[in-house]
Amino acid sequence: MKLKTLAIPIRCVDYSNTSQIISMFSREEGLLEGIAKGAHRPRNSFQGPFDLAVIYDVVYLKRRTPGLSIIAEAEVVDGWRGLRSCWKRHILASQLVEFLRGVSLPADRTPALFDLAAKTLTLFSAAPLASLPWYMLHFEIRALHLLGFLGAVDSCAICGLPWPGGQRPAFFNPLVGGLICSGCNRESETIPGGSITLPGSGVRLLKDLSELPSPPDSNGIEKKNLRKVHSCLVHSFTALLERPLKMLRYQASWL
Repeated sequence: MKLKTLAIPIRCVDYSNTSQIISMFSREEGLLEGIAKGAHRPRNSFQGPFDLAVIYDVVYLKRRTPGLSIIAEAEVVDGWRGLRSCWKRHILASQLVEFLRGVSLPADRTPALFDLAAKTLTLFSAAPLASLPWYMLHFEIRALHLLGFLGAVDSCAICGLPWPGGQRPAFFNPLVGGLICSGCNRESETIPGGSITLPGSGVRLLKDLSELPSPPDSNGIEKKNLRKVHSCLVHSFTALLERPLKMLRYQASWL
């Protein structure tokens, strides 16, 4: 059966002297794996070998039995040349690809995550360098929200008590679905990994990042709050992927 989809390659492995095995994050199906026969030949149907962090319009033949799909055609929709001209842009794009490589989510949430990734890669390609870690932070928090690892950020994930606002702190633990109040935190000290304390301003930042479709203005945001939210990310991704994301250490040094 011949199908068509937008897809971002997240792993490319050479196969024989002329072909590639491609793992892609597709807009409709999530993870898609296929073989691009003749990708390294001068004349092919793919505009050259596949590259990571590029959007392709892909035509593929899906097998009825388990196995690699056959990639019949591919056309570059957006190559984001700016990602390859600057090492900082390239590192953050690699971090985004590493995240997509490790996630698994229901089919109805795949288009939203794909669109978020495409929008973020566009920002990475052209935005001022000082803004790049901020845009990555927004992508990661929004992605956690889509994956269900970050529930409501205005009430306790255990008892449902509304967060009172102001400077009242809250406690973040991904294994219970996000923020918890001080009372539940005291009763949940046995949760593996423990909790991260967020001041009131950090809770508001987490709320903005998780709910707004585009990154909010970063002017005036305290560095300590950015670092606290980043700690929540490290905590969450380690729980989600059962391993730390290698690229997070670079992001931490820029916040």
